[in-house]
Amino acid sequence: MADKPTIPDFPTLPDFGQMITQACEVVASVRGIPYDFNGTLSLENKFIVLFKTVKEMFTAQDELVKSYKALYDFVNTYFENLDVQEEVNKKLDELVKDGTLSQLISVIIGNDSFPTFVTTTNDMTNTKLVYVLASNGHIYYYDKAWVDSGLTYGAFGSYMPSDIIVTPDNISTTFNDINNAPLNKTAFLFNMTSKLMHNLPVENIPYGTVSTFQFSTASEQPGGYQLLITDDGIYSRINKGEFGNFSWGKWINGQKTDTNYFKTFNFFHSFCTIGDSLSVGYHTLKNGTVISTDLEHSWSSYIKNKYNNTVYWSGKSGATCKSWLAASENTWGINYLKSIPPLPLYVLCMGANESGMTIGSSKDIGTDKDTLYAYVSKIITEVRKYAPNCYIISTGISRGQGTDGISATVNNVYNDMENFFENYFYADCMQDLNSEPFTNLYNNYHYTPLGYSALAELFEKKFDSILNKNIEKFLYA
Repeated sequence: MADKPTIPDFPTLPDFGQMITQACEVVASVRGIPYDFNGTLSLENKFIVLFKTVKEMFTAQDELVKSYKALYDFVNTYFENLDVQEEVNKKLDELVKDGTLSQLISVIIGNDSFPTFVTTTNDMTNTKLVYVLASNGHIYYYDKAWVDSGLTYGAFGSYMPSDIIVTPDNISTTFNDINNAPLNKTAFLFNMTSKLMHNLPVENIPYGTVSTFQFSTASEQPGGYQLLITDDGIYSRINKGEFGNFSWGKWINGQKTDTNYFKTFNFFHSFCTIGDSLSVGYHTLKNGTVISTDLEHSWSSYIKNKYNNTVYWSGKSGATCKSWLAASENTWGINYLKSIPPLPLYVLCMGANESGMTIGSSKDIGTDKDTLYAYVSKIITEVRKYAPNCYIISTGISRGQGTDGISATVNNVYNDMENFFENYFYADCMQDLNSEPFTNLYNNYHYTPLGYSALAELFEKKFDSILNKNIEKFLYA
């Protein structure tokens, strides 16, 4: 608040009336004062009458000065005792209570009490309005030029309703990754599945809404949170980091989760992994020594020890679906798989080495094309030829390599196979593996033994969920 005004001290004036009186008395004592003033008066008498008149004028002036001095004292005392800020606050409270303040400021906010968002200051055209710059959320007002107030329009204040509806038909023109849901808006989801939209916490959403609350789109923004409401529950998660490259936390289900009565590895007493280095326990010691194959510390070995199962490993460090099919050795690949008894369950955990391959499309399934779609489908076909009644569960990439871009594309190939093969299931681990604690369990792009034990727990949980949601398909396995 500005300093209160100050009033200069009132000056001390000489008594002009007294001075003139004394002068007139001196002259009158010598000559006397005439009773009237006319042209016959001597110069002396004229001087006396003149000073008498001046005296009368200054007497009147004295009264004016006294009145002004009284006004001065009143005003000076008023400002000394006045608490201006308290009076202003009191008046503002009155304006808020009776609605006058809203009426006064509504004309400078914009339509429907929402501020006007613009991309550049060039879009600020109405000097009577305030604007919000979309890039940083700062509020601008006009004062001979557009001025950045330094105030930021907050997430809750900037939250606006929307008419966004995402369906299988329009998902390509809206958003197909819940990580990219519009900020500070609510979108309605209809007949959505984890195959269509990436990073959902559930596989199917017949009806649901997702709201993403964010401070701003600026790189220095502190983060926000996302709320997903479905018929089955309420899910939430937080994020942090730079806009466009958020680090998303794990989904939290606000309701009690369903009990998985059927345990995958209690039901399947033997299984075989088809994978890369992440399936055979590749890890690096603290001193830098690389152990390219350590079956005893692989994730499936932890399952073996927990349930006393029989486990086979047909993978190898550096493997891809293409190289697995083409392997000529009998120690790994398709030849090894055909050397062991047919099994009820096979776990396909490839993808980490396939980001450089041509992806292709579902049209390549069952062909000899040099695409990932063709090779993944061929593995499924070859395994089914050898073990016709088996089940295949795929994990996709078994480590955190990102939740979008080529990693999402590779995982989507393994996910898409569910649409073309019976008794094939995709366990979506993408979000989990790109979040803590898994992102803290690496050394040289592979898990530590502790990390593989955590991976075993994650896979078991995901597999159990698949089995319990598809009981009719596993009923006679």
